[in-house]
Amino acid sequence: MQYIARIYFDNNIYSIDLTKFDSATIGSGDSDIIKLAAYDLKPGQVSITRTSKGFKIKGKNLYMGDKSLFLSRVVAEGEKYVVKCEPEILICIHPKQKEEEVFISLADKERLNIGRGSSNDIVLKNSRTSSEHCRIYKTGETFRIKDLDSRNGTYINGQRIYDEELRPNDFINISVYSIRVGADCIYVSNVGNDIVLNVDAGTPSQPSHDFLTPDFEGEPGTMRFF
Repeated sequence: MQYIARIYFDNNIYSIDLTKFDSATIGSGDSDIIKLAAYDLKPGQVSITRTSKGFKIKGKNLYMGDKSLFLSRVVAEGEKYVVKCEPEILICIHPKQKEEEVFISLADKERLNIGRGSSNDIVLKNSRTSSEHCRIYKTGETFRIKDLDSRNGTYINGQRIYDEELRPNDFINISVYSIRVGADCIYVSNVGNDIVLNVDAGTPSQPSHDFLTPDFEGEPGTMRFF
């Protein structure tokens, strides 16, 4: 199984594609893959390492679902780990979906609802997505996105938002999903069996050029979005 680790910290979200690392660390050090400024967080405090049995997570002050303290364990899909520091760090393990991309035009739409419920225009079935998670809506000549009091938040370029104007090159982050903003359209990436589109969508014949692609490889210590 191929996994992606999502790290939720201080209203920001970061990502580690575990298919690209044999070992990745989370901590306060410059050499950590995800470097965070949390009180009492040490360099390399949490590591996720590839083993013959799968990926193993190991660290100090590491809890399983905020309840039981553990030192190390083999990760499993859907598990949540909490690092006790200030603020707390939440680490979630998700399967990596096949890399596809579809685009949805906004030009003829006044609003677009996104959430886990089947009546949404874009249905995201992951359990960290709320039934009615967020809404893209038109106001004048621009589009905005509004979080609908979702439990786990809506993010733009890794920053949690509540009602924000959308601009080309923005990245909308919802749970494990990434939506890129173009000119009067959005691009939904990592489309798999847990995404249902109840609106017309198409597959770009070539990569779009109206958004910028972030460096997912990066260097140790850099932040990674979806």
